[in-house]
This record gives sequence, structure tokens and C-alpha cells, in this order.
Amino acid sequence: MYQLRCFFVVVVLLLGVQSAVSARPFMTAELEGQWYVFSTEVNMAAQTMGWTYGEFEMNGNGEVLSGNHTDAQGNVSTFSGGRMTLDQRGVARGVINMEMPDTTKAVMTAVHGKIDHTGTTGAYIGMTATEAAPEIPVALCLTNTFKAGGSFTQADLQGEWHAMSTVMDVAGGVFWIHGTFTVDGAGNVSAAPDSYHNPLGKPATVTGGFLNLDAEGRLIGAIGFTFEDPDTPGNNISINSQLVAGKMDEEKSSAAYVARDLDTDAPNNLRYLEVVYLAKAGGDFTAADNVGNWMGYVLTIETATREVFPMRGEFYIDAEGNTGGAWISPDGTVSRITGGTTQIDENGVSTGTMPLSTGETITIVKGKMDMGKTRGMAVSLSDNNMMLVGLNFKDTYRFPWPAFLPGIIGGGR
Repeated sequence: MYQLRCFFVVVVLLLGVQSAVSARPFMTAELEGQWYVFSTEVNMAAQTMGWTYGEFEMNGNGEVLSGNHTDAQGNVSTFSGGRMTLDQRGVARGVINMEMPDTTKAVMTAVHGKIDHTGTTGAYIGMTATEAAPEIPVALCLTNTFKAGGSFTQADLQGEWHAMSTVMDVAGGVFWIHGTFTVDGAGNVSAAPDSYHNPLGKPATVTGGFLNLDAEGRLIGAIGFTFEDPDTPGNNISINSQLVAGKMDEEKSSAAYVARDLDTDAPNNLRYLEVVYLAKAGGDFTAADNVGNWMGYVLTIETATREVFPMRGEFYIDAEGNTGGAWISPDGTVSRITGGTTQIDENGVSTGTMPLSTGETITIVKGKMDMGKTRGMAVSLSDNNMMLVGLNFKDTYRFPWPAFLPGIIGGGR
């Protein structure tokens, strides 16, 4: 089952990469500073979903000095040490020691992560276990990170944004939704009718809202939606999606936030939790921007069982859009892509299909490349109704794929 799941990592990765980024080695010292984190978490025992947000600080040796994160119920876990490292490729690994809300001592292991070429944003897959039973994971996570720094104004929000969300029904069930909206100079949010879509292709409409950005790039606000409940066809839902915490990257072209979605007609009724990735519209893109080696981090959602697992992959796209590579499941199983192509348009939006050795075919419903062309996001479906959502980052330092393929297949980085 894990081997089957790991093949599906590919779809989130088909977003595009920059063809003319100067290679440079990364160093652990780049981790120094304050980092904001936004995580989608899977409780392994209960098979329930949720989010956390927080921040932590590291020194130039990657040592975790302080920090905390808060879950959707307001429970706070405190970070009390640990260390992260960054290799030449920008691959992040390490551990963060924490005290959970019930005072249980635990360790979050960053199994594999990647820092963007800018050194100011990234992602990792993590596993949390208690100190008393370190071999038994109690939670898995997909985490998006943003380094503190830069100066921001409300004007940085103005324009069109692409959004891709992991939506967690508090009654059970997980799905994604993607769409676009526009923010005006006053922070008001609007969109064309039916500008969002869920995995069933059913539209959702933005009914209004606002977003505010402070001088440190932190987001707050609320957005209203009306859409058909994917778990109950024919049942329309109106929600007020209230941002709890969010952060824009220093390049001012991507962001993430966590939200609580309340019924519009019953404001005390929590309907959904959301983790939302944003990429700003703009820039000019060509097929050459898709060429290169990538690393990707994805949530795989099985529709039938409602199981959710984070996974990672490494692959390449050539000048014709052909794809190859390998993916690693939570148990370490390595699998290969057998072919497929992807296309990117002048707006940085990707589509494509991917036949797999399992006989499944993945459809990239929508991918969006960041204006910097070294990272992106995507939502996808398999023909057995598996859903995927996640992030990808260009490997700007690694040698061309043929040189490092044996290392991947052999379990190397």
C-alpha cells in the first residue's frame, strides 16, 4: 500500500523550475533567524487531521533556541531545543525537542526538507514521537516554512492570487480546493463567480472578504465562500473562512495561512480547518522554465479510506516535458515514474498526465509556478480518485539527473 501511495507524489511536483538560476551551495548558517511554520498534521492513532502554526528561532549552527506551535484548538506545544542542518543542496534535516500541551516530552524529526534558492522559504516532511516511545510515530506533518525578514506594506497584497487549500472537515474527510481571487488596494477580496473548484469539479464562489498584511509580512483576514459540499452532493454550504495566522515570503510572491471555516448562518459552528498555499499571479513563463531537477513534498489523500500521508520525491523534466525520477514513501520504499509529460503556459499554470508503473494515471488538475520560478504548488487526482496537494522546490545545486539517479535508487539523497 505504501508503495502504491508513493507513486502519487509525482503530481504535486509538475509545476516548473527556473532554467537560469545560478547554482550555489547552501550552508547551515543560512538557517539562523526566526522561522514561521504552517503544518498540516495527521494524528496516526486516531487518523484525524488538523493544522498547527508557530515560529521558532535558530542560531548559525542550526540549534533551536526557542519556539512554539499552536493547534486549531488553541493548545500550545513549546520547543525546547534540537538542531537542524542544511546540506549543499539545501536539503534540511534535524530534530526539534518539544513539550506537548499535556507536558509529554516529544521529538519532531524533520525527515526531509528543502529550502528555496532564496533561502527564505521551504518545506519539510516531519514525524513526531514521544521520548518514551521514539520508534512509534504519533503524528506526521507537511510543513511550509517562511523566514522572518523584509519590510511589507498593504500594497504588497494587491493583485491576483492563486490559492490551493487542504480542507479538513471536522466531521471527517479531507479534500482540496483551488481557485483565484483578487485583493484591491484597501484589502478587499473579490473573485469572478465560480472561480474555485473542488476535486469533483464543482464550483465555489467567493462572496467577499478582506486581507490585511502587517509590516512583518503576517496575514490576517477572512474570506467568504459558497459551494457544494463534496461529501453531500446537492447540499450548498456558505462559510466564513477566518485566517488564524499567515505569512508572506520576502519575495512577496507566495504565502501560506491556516484558517477556521465557520458556517455563515451558524457562526459558532466550526465546519472545516484549512491550510492554504498562495502564489501571486504575474511574470512570463516558457517551457524552458519547466526544465530541471526538483524536490517535492505532498499530502496523499485516499478517498475511499480517508487515509492521508505526507511523502517526498525527486525527479526531472526535460526540454520536451518528459519526466522521470523516483519517490520515497513513509516506509522508505523507492518507486519510479515510467513516463509522462507536463505543460506550462505563459501564466505559469501547469497541466498534464502521468502514467505510472502501477497502471494508474495521474491528472495534474492545476499547478502554479511562483514568479521566481524555483518553487510552486499543485493539486492533482488519480483515476482511482486519490487526491494530492503539495509544494515543490527546484534543486539548483545538484548535478544533472543521470549523475545522481543511482544515489536516489540506492537510498541516497
